[in-house]
Amino acid sequence: MARTVKCPEIRCSDTIEELFLWKGCGETVVSDIVGQVGVSQGAFYHYYKSKGDTLDAITSRWIEEIRAGIGDISSRDGSDAIEKTPGAKPGDIHEYAIKMEGSR
Repeated sequence: MARTVKCPEIRCSDTIEELFLWKGCGETVVSDIVGQVGVSQGAFYHYYKSKGDTLDAITSRWIEEIRAGIGDISSRDGSDAIEKTPGAKPGDIHEYAIKMEGSR
């Protein structure tokens, strides 16, 4: 049976997210990332221009996951996801994300 292996970019992205959550973005260095993923620094820089780009990639992934979740909720009966959440306002998701980041 063939083994499924994630491409280096996805492996890096998953590992970066774990390291940022564990150590914090400021304390995580590229050598931590490449050591955990098992790729060279050259391979890392093939996918990302800088450590800052990794944060952008992770943030984009989180936003897409949130959008997908909202889309799933909205598609259940055609109404807006905000309408389905009593008392919710459009800025609530942003405030929640900031609160979650501060609790880590």
